[in-house]
Amino acid sequence: MRSQLFGLARDKLTTILFHRFFFAEEPDVRSLDRLKRQCEWLRRHFTALSLDAATDALQTGRLPNRPLLITIDDAKVELLRVADIFAEFELPIAIFACVGWCAKESPDQDSLLARLVNELEWYRGPVRTIKTRKGSITVGAGALETAKAVDLILADRDGSELEAVLAGIADSFSHPRISCSWSELAGLKASGVAIGGHSVSHVNLAAASQLRLEFEISETRRLLESKVGRSDSFAYPYGMSNTFSASTTSQLSKQGFRYAFLTHSDFASHRTNPLQIPRIAMPDRPMSKAEFQIRVAGAGVIYRKLKQSKFSLGRQ
Repeated sequence: MRSQLFGLARDKLTTILFHRFFFAEEPDVRSLDRLKRQCEWLRRHFTALSLDAATDALQTGRLPNRPLLITIDDAKVELLRVADIFAEFELPIAIFACVGWCAKESPDQDSLLARLVNELEWYRGPVRTIKTRKGSITVGAGALETAKAVDLILADRDGSELEAVLAGIADSFSHPRISCSWSELAGLKASGVAIGGHSVSHVNLAAASQLRLEFEISETRRLLESKVGRSDSFAYPYGMSNTFSASTTSQLSKQGFRYAFLTHSDFASHRTNPLQIPRIAMPDRPMSKAEFQIRVAGAGVIYRKLKQSKFSLGRQ
């Protein structure tokens, strides 16, 4: 069965996506051992490419046998414990960082607006009303009010007022550290890891206002270049079919992103839209050896296409 699945990708690029490597239901040593076995299997059965090599090969159409790109979204701090494992097995990785999350770990004036937008988006405290020069904003009252609050802040961007609003929701900052800092990302890049963008606040870009969309993409580009270095690759938050659109694609191109990655199971070739490159996501839970291998080989690609065919037939 697995040998037959290997024929699915043929000469196309397989891009896999990790979010997490450690799980509450098992000791960390078991998670690390599993990852090592997964890396050993990937090295034996695929030609692992760096982000630059993979995107260049997609453009030229000159892909090696069984090409593989390994991506990791969110830049969570736990990846610092596994980066050496990928390096040990000579498997290049690409990390897509949510810049608002990283800015929270490295607060400075340059990232003030990104930090505030991120905190507004992820505020989970009691309902509060905060007065600003342009009017009042309400936090903790649901997604619609949050979106309105962020848009009001983005429409003004007064520095002194940003500090006051951030201070007004400061007691929501008491959760544990989650993301890498800028210096940690820079260190990873210096070791050969590719760093791309994943928005400011992990919002659904297709559902955002035009003002928010422009900010999320342009500020991602600006902060990455300022803190880590230039990048022309982006991974959509969530990445499913309802999270990208003609507007998001246009804005990515406008801000200088040449490649964008989604989260749906498929393979990529030189015919693939470079701003809609598919990825095969690994679940955020422990996997058996067989499940991992079948997923990477493309079992989810078959399932997705069968589901699409069934949906199309049902509409006829």
